[in-house]
Amino acid sequence: NPLTVTLSENTTFYLEGEDGSCEGTNTTQITVMAYPVATASPDTICRGDSVFLSINSNYAFEWLNLPYGLDPFKPYHTVAPTHSITYQISIDNGFCPTLIKDVPVIVHQLPTVNIFVQDNPIWGGEFTTLTANGAVSYKWIPMDDLASPYEESTIANPIFTTFYTVTGTDANGCSNTDTLTLEVQHNDVLYVPNVFSPNNDGQNDILYARGTGFRNIYFVVYDRWGEIIFETEDPTVGWDGTFKGEKLDPAVFVYYVKAVFWDSKEIKQHGSVTLVK
Repeated sequence: NPLTVTLSENTTFYLEGEDGSCEGTNTTQITVMAYPVATASPDTICRGDSVFLSINSNYAFEWLNLPYGLDPFKPYHTVAPTHSITYQISIDNGFCPTLIKDVPVIVHQLPTVNIFVQDNPIWGGEFTTLTANGAVSYKWIPMDDLASPYEESTIANPIFTTFYTVTGTDANGCSNTDTLTLEVQHNDVLYVPNVFSPNNDGQNDILYARGTGFRNIYFVVYDRWGEIIFETEDPTVGWDGTFKGEKLDPAVFVYYVKAVFWDSKEIKQHGSVTLVK
């Protein structure tokens, strides 16, 4: 009669039989082949990264769906899939059914990162706002002249035209970049009027060192004897025609002004100005 058994190790079976007058014995040896055992390395990557595939098998194996040109019988491979994929390995001990081993690789797509600028171009000394989106954390380069180089939005105050790069990283740890050229224009102008009339009529009452594009200035006015009548380092402050609180009579005065502009250019200028009523 047939007998079905499940075995996990080599086993010898003994069979005894009789037909009423005679007895007999027999033996049979059952060899149990170990089922193929294999370990493989799955991974999770960002698109553009590579992954190291490996197989450790106690029997013959073959990679079934490697990229074209790779040796399917080598245990190690470096691949760079552009989308999630499950690589498969066929393992065969020559007796048992073929074992198919799955090696999943999850590929996260890169975030789409974009830069937006409030004003471009700007004049030297002006500010503008750079904003990025598409990720959860950011890093701006170069960091000079940026108020918040690790924030989504930052104030930029470059002196010269600057090429900015922002790297955005998403929740999966994948990063992408965007770039922007912020153009900085310069209009280096400095002048002092040669006449002013501090008579409180609302026109030309204050003498200023005027111009555009400078980041600091020194402006001084002398009388005919070389005494300092007025001086300032604030371009928003001008001379009102007084000295020690007293209004001066009409006369000719000498001025000297030095301005340093945002592009580091320096201009020095001197001349005369006439105070009239």
